[in-house]
Amino acid sequence: MESSGNGIYAIDLIQSLQMADEPLSIVVVVDEGDKDRLGRIYIDGRNIYHVEFENLEGSSALKRLLDKPVKKAYIVRMERPIPYRTMNVEVDEALFLATFDRKSTGEFHTRFIYLDRVAQEMDKEEGVMAFFIVNSSEKSDVLDMAYVKDEYRDIRIKLGTRAMDLVRKGAQLAGECGSFVCEKDGVIYYVKKVGKQTAKFGVLVGLSVVPVDVMKILMERLVHAADSGDADR
Repeated sequence: MESSGNGIYAIDLIQSLQMADEPLSIVVVVDEGDKDRLGRIYIDGRNIYHVEFENLEGSSALKRLLDKPVKKAYIVRMERPIPYRTMNVEVDEALFLATFDRKSTGEFHTRFIYLDRVAQEMDKEEGVMAFFIVNSSEKSDVLDMAYVKDEYRDIRIKLGTRAMDLVRKGAQLAGECGSFVCEKDGVIYYVKKVGKQTAKFGVLVGLSVVPVDVMKILMERLVHAADSGDADR
């Protein structure tokens, strides 16, 4: 299937195809100023498993393509995925993370480190909504990893934006005190510094009915899971 761009961006094309269950190849023609350039995005089972753009592959290529205006796009239905794989990221998660960090050259984190373990911990507590890790620097804050319960996925961008805003405003406080708690619109945010030498902060989000003591215990478990995952990578 061929389509004309007319103001469409690569991120829009991916979003429109995120519910497709069959293997797809998306060939996009983008305008890089001096000449047209080709990019290829391969999707299978709602996962992006390979991307090519110029001399880049994988997540670096995907990030370069996401905010490019598309002149033409060719969507090819495939009998089977190609055998070559450079990444494995859920379409929905790629779009979510791109909302916060399109310019970064870092890797997409398709899942939170040891996601199954984190999900088990979070799912035990009613009213707990999400857990984010924010990498903070003088230039920017990057939402690096995230887990959001299914029932709150529709508002995940709002929650993630608020988490980054809290880290931006309270990084010094969290660095000096280790953690702080903030409540807004019936939602409680527990912010804790992760590690001793890094500018990394965990943000646990829950409804205000969740006791702070429960949030504190759960945060310790989640941070431990994140640290364990980093050590194993």
